[in-house]
Amino acid sequence: MDKEVLIKAYKELKLKLGKEPSSKEFYKNTEFTYHDVSKVFPINPYSSLVKECGDSPKVFGTEKYDTDQILINYGKLVRKLQKAPTSAEWKFYDMKPNISSLKRNHRIVWSELSQLFRDKFISDSTWFDVIEILPVKEVKDTNENELINLVESECFVYLMLDKRNGLYKIGISSEPKYREKTLQSEQPKVGLVAKKKYINRKIAGAIEKALHNVYHHKHQRGEWFRLDEEDLNELKHTLAD
Repeated sequence: MDKEVLIKAYKELKLKLGKEPSSKEFYKNTEFTYHDVSKVFPINPYSSLVKECGDSPKVFGTEKYDTDQILINYGKLVRKLQKAPTSAEWKFYDMKPNISSLKRNHRIVWSELSQLFRDKFISDSTWFDVIEILPVKEVKDTNENELINLVESECFVYLMLDKRNGLYKIGISSEPKYREKTLQSEQPKVGLVAKKKYINRKIAGAIEKALHNVYHHKHQRGEWFRLDEEDLNELKHTLAD
């Protein structure tokens, strides 16, 4: 999508209407969709287009957001930060709608956004890089005691290979085989290479972080690394269970 094409369409519609078109009028009277505009202007798409055309976005009622648009904004921020954003980061980057509006107008709880995004775009190749970054919810409806048990229970550091692109994932999970199956549901070529059990999640997390630091110069995205044969042999030895 070319920026100049969008600008031309906006200005032509403005001339036709005799006023600055609202986002609703723009999408209704042109061939472009919200997704088209967001490809050129990832943050606050229509407001950014209006500014680019030399106009001032309206403070109220400029853009109405549906769930898909919210999830697209969320995915773009994940891609930008290379991690699941916090609510503070959503506010810092002036993402729309604001957190209170998410719950009030869209019935979306912030903590559920990550899973909502996975559910919506898990089969969309456009978002595979974002899906890989977002955490998988492995435990549902846990109470406080169960969460304590989860932290204190045995946990594995694992190494997985994506045969499609030759990248290796270094991660942790209480159930590596379950994690492998979860990834395979998204990317069938992913397979477990090595794993090692530690007495609790805290220690496993520390080992995972240390390995990420060792191979940081070979980091590609999320928890995925491009490793050579020497790296692989080192990791297999380190994670020999």
